[in-house]
Amino acid sequence: MKFRTLTLLITYKCNAECDICVFCCNKQKNDKMNLDDAYRYIDEAFEIESFENLAISGGEPFLFFEDLIKICKKAHKKNIPITISTNGFWASSIEKTSEIIEQLILLGVTSLYISVDQFHAEYVPYDCIKNILVVSKKLKIRIDLHSIITKNSLKLKHIVGKLEDEIMNYKIVQLPCVACGRAKEKIDENDFIYQDSIPVYKCTYLNTLVIDSYGKAYPCCGVTNRSKYFLFDNANKHSIEEIISFYNNNIYLKLLETYGTGWFLENIKKYKLDVKLKNKYTNVCELCGDLFSDDNDIEIYRAAINNEKQKMINKHELVCK
Repeated sequence: MKFRTLTLLITYKCNAECDICVFCCNKQKNDKMNLDDAYRYIDEAFEIESFENLAISGGEPFLFFEDLIKICKKAHKKNIPITISTNGFWASSIEKTSEIIEQLILLGVTSLYISVDQFHAEYVPYDCIKNILVVSKKLKIRIDLHSIITKNSLKLKHIVGKLEDEIMNYKIVQLPCVACGRAKEKIDENDFIYQDSIPVYKCTYLNTLVIDSYGKAYPCCGVTNRSKYFLFDNANKHSIEEIISFYNNNIYLKLLETYGTGWFLENIKKYKLDVKLKNKYTNVCELCGDLFSDDNDIEIYRAAINNEKQKMINKHELVCK
């Protein structure tokens, strides 16, 4: 596998406790990534040619602002483009927002990925987001806005109205809430926006290596799939090369990368495998979480995998002839 982005999820602590949060973040959590670990991840990852970008997320990474700045400084010394995900709670005034964003730009931060929707608005005033938009337009830093919705939540028309003229020339993306994490408990099942058919396409995030504050690594954004199939525990005790080697030798991941979820759905049906699936899904991430649930025997796909291996061997032999 060729990872392009290293994502450091530096904390699960957050000033908000949104009903839609896939990681169940809240302000009671006090975890924080060890700085020496963060530095080593950056050093080792960006010695590997395929890595191009650093993303920093949470939780809310700005809650540990000093550590955030130190991590950015480390990456900036290597000329690594940096993206930070945030809910924008810190942008309480134009002056404070300008001071923070100017500092981030000097440290190589090229974009901010900002959550703005009905659920985040319970904890972060729209004025904070407006301050970020005003300052960012002046300082020319990229802003990506995304809004999570359910059937009955407020949609983009409302959000855009709240942001008023400041939203001009910015792109905002509306995304359906994924039925996992706190959303699975707080959002009514009938309020999720389901796809018309079961998603069988490839995941677009398999080029992202995520390492969280506990040293757990995942080969995607890790929103729904944190199972034993793909979890690399104790990343803080192993090199990035060892982690990548683990994923390169992971047959489940290789099949997912090559064929997408469709291969697994086809073979569940063919071999009548005991994998519990729902009739509808919000997106491919939710489906992936069910395909590789910890409740499933890790060997459940073995017969199908062995058959796939033999097909590959036969194909190779035909080419050689």
